[in-house]
Amino acid sequence: MNRIIRESCKTLRQLGRQSFQGHWTEAIIFALVCRLILQGPSIIFNFLPSSLQTQMLASLLSFYNFVINGPITLSLTHYMVRMFRQEPHVATESRLSYGFKNFTRAMVLYITMTLITGLLTMLFIIPGLFAALNYSQAFFLLEDNPMKMPMQCMRESKFIMRGNRIKFVSLLFSFAPWYILANVPASVCHIVLDYDSIIALNTAINQGSFMAAVDSVVAVNPLVDVLLLLNVVVSVYIFSARCAFFDILAGKLEIRQYVEPIYEA
Repeated sequence: MNRIIRESCKTLRQLGRQSFQGHWTEAIIFALVCRLILQGPSIIFNFLPSSLQTQMLASLLSFYNFVINGPITLSLTHYMVRMFRQEPHVATESRLSYGFKNFTRAMVLYITMTLITGLLTMLFIIPGLFAALNYSQAFFLLEDNPMKMPMQCMRESKFIMRGNRIKFVSLLFSFAPWYILANVPASVCHIVLDYDSIIALNTAINQGSFMAAVDSVVAVNPLVDVLLLLNVVVSVYIFSARCAFFDILAGKLEIRQYVEPIYEA
């Protein structure tokens, strides 16, 4: 049966905060480790001299991210879900190993989702956004039952998201102030330290070159990549609310008067 989430975004955020109480530090550290595994090589690449930033090395980094993203995402999902369900012993025992024990399914799920969503976005933006929303619960479903095939997780995710897309988007947008605040240090660093980009932007504007202006804005100083890791704190907060969202969809969580999570036996 497809459940429709009636709880407010405030309630979902509150559930996440309550369930992670006493475990925020370790959850943030684990999320930071996952982020470093995914983005660390790229950050190091950006710090390398231009002579060492070869096309082959860039291609290897892209391949690395494409392959490793699925298992890391599954490990992170497993950790956050178990923390939310107040099973810290399960979360700490598995950690990164959970995603790599299910490496093939996690990798195939990530690649399939990325290709379908990316293709639809390139052809038609709106269908691509709908696909991203439809498949947003796929990794939660795989974590809940690692024996499921990737396409089955995607089909089930699409089914349970019917009637819940707007609520999910509203939940994500409710974190916008926190996300903007987390990006302030990186933005300041970009403005203060990336002097060359400012000069290039000013020159491009004076010459009336739109594309050159865009290129100058996205040429981020490598230090900005490091400061962007501060987003991991907000990411954990978002993940905690997403765990509440999924458990209600999956029928594993009931909301009572005082917003306490009650799990079925």
